[in-house]
Amino acid sequence: GEVFLAPVQIRERAEEERRRAEQERLRAEQEKLRAEQEAQRAEQEKLRAEQEAQRAEQEKLRADRFAAKLRELGINPEELF
Repeated sequence: GEVFLAPVQIRERAEEERRRAEQERLRAEQEKLRAEQEAQRAEQEKLRAEQEAQRAEQEKLRADRFAAKLRELGINPEELF
């Protein structure tokens, strides 16, 4: 009962297996690239959020300086709004 394969069949099966392995390698590489792109997007979003926080802090400091200047001039900034 043993089945023997001809050399041609062995080569064909080996080639088929090699193609499958290459396809799997390519799929894994694509997934790795997608993950890297997602990580880059997350990092960019984090940087944008940090920049927005800095802008908000700068705006607050400007408003505080303006309010202090108004007080120096004898104007209560709370009464203006």
